[in-house]
Amino acid sequence: MRTIALGVCTAIGLAAATLPASAQYDDPSKADRRFYISPMATYSLYDGDRRFDDSLGYQFSIGKILSQGSNLEIHGTYAEPDIDAGGSGELLSYGLSILLFQSRKDFPLYGILSISKGNAEASGAAGEATSDQFDAGIGYMLKLGNWPMFGNGPSLRIEARYRTDKYSQGESSTYSSLFGTSGGRTYHDGVFGIGLLLPLGADPSAAKVDEPDEPDTRIVISPPDSDGDQIPDDMDDCPNTPQGAVINARGCEHDSDKDGVANSRDACPGTPIGSTVGEDGCQLDSDSDGVIDDNDQCPNSPANAAVMADGCALQNDCRLPSPGQRIDASGCATGAVVLKGVSFETGSADLTGSAKTVLDGVARAIGGADGIRIEVAGHTDSQGDDAYNQRLSQLRANAVKTYLQRQGVDSKVLIAKGYGETRPLASNESQEGRMNNRRVELLVLGE
Repeated sequence: MRTIALGVCTAIGLAAATLPASAQYDDPSKADRRFYISPMATYSLYDGDRRFDDSLGYQFSIGKILSQGSNLEIHGTYAEPDIDAGGSGELLSYGLSILLFQSRKDFPLYGILSISKGNAEASGAAGEATSDQFDAGIGYMLKLGNWPMFGNGPSLRIEARYRTDKYSQGESSTYSSLFGTSGGRTYHDGVFGIGLLLPLGADPSAAKVDEPDEPDTRIVISPPDSDGDQIPDDMDDCPNTPQGAVINARGCEHDSDKDGVANSRDACPGTPIGSTVGEDGCQLDSDSDGVIDDNDQCPNSPANAAVMADGCALQNDCRLPSPGQRIDASGCATGAVVLKGVSFETGSADLTGSAKTVLDGVARAIGGADGIRIEVAGHTDSQGDDAYNQRLSQLRANAVKTYLQRQGVDSKVLIAKGYGETRPLASNESQEGRMNNRRVELLVLGE
């Protein structure tokens, strides 16, 4: 009788809950369409013809809000009732439910229609019994406010279901333990449930409505910016930057090579760091001899003078002295000129390619001098015996003389002489000293 009474009440509630649903949202874009999970505890009132005691159980559902008036769920249930004849049974089911709301927002009473596949086992019995289950019921959801992780929308869920449980025919001992027969019977149970509905994700109905911005009526006084580069004068290190120039955070134009000339005015944007440059950003050549000041040993060479790679002419020029070098009354270096960059293949008198480039400049300088004679002096370090070093220095001096002659220098102007290791510039005890001692010099002898 109790399950029949539950069935009547359920039918009335289901009819009320499934009347045409009223609109809940003025803005359809804010309708709640979230997925959710729903854990529940259940209590089952079993049909009097069953051989079970009423029992607690569990239900877990995963659902989706389809519309303002309906939810769709997949669910699983579990119960472990005691059997009158002794032992216990395990009742499992899984299926699909639809929840129907008449007014989800104003009065969240809902109807339940469900179809499931059941499975029953008895302790100590072989096999299992299967059934088809059909539920009709009613439920109510009570909003619980904001929860961590679930935001606005968790609800308390209370349900009552009327269940028809139809078992198929079977001969296993499970059927005998559970039903006392070989199955093929239909039972009518009542199931009550209470639990939670926990939505996943943010509630779109709670989205903040963007209000139109009120016009800003404040009067903004901008700080002075004399050059219009968007950097206020009190923060601008370069307050007179030209219009349209690309600037940095300090208000100054970029200077890629750090030579003090902005990129927009730099005709030589790749100048080496530390170079002396002019207003155009290019390295200076004060005497216009083709050798920049940073490399020029004679920065005041006479106009149109033919100079060597170090920027010096062989006549009427003033060479900057090196530390320890003798000078004349004008402060200019005196003595032989070391041809830096003139080198030979190891242990031979064969000129390297870089040496020939240096000697090309020497040939032009000699050609620009009038009425002079020049000694080409070869020197070695102290490695090896004296005779070998003397012979090697002479061969190297001859090689330089021969190359200069091939570049057009008159043979009468040149004298080649080897000095071996007899005139060192530095100590032969260090590698650096020996390197300085291996050299070729030019000595102007006069007319």
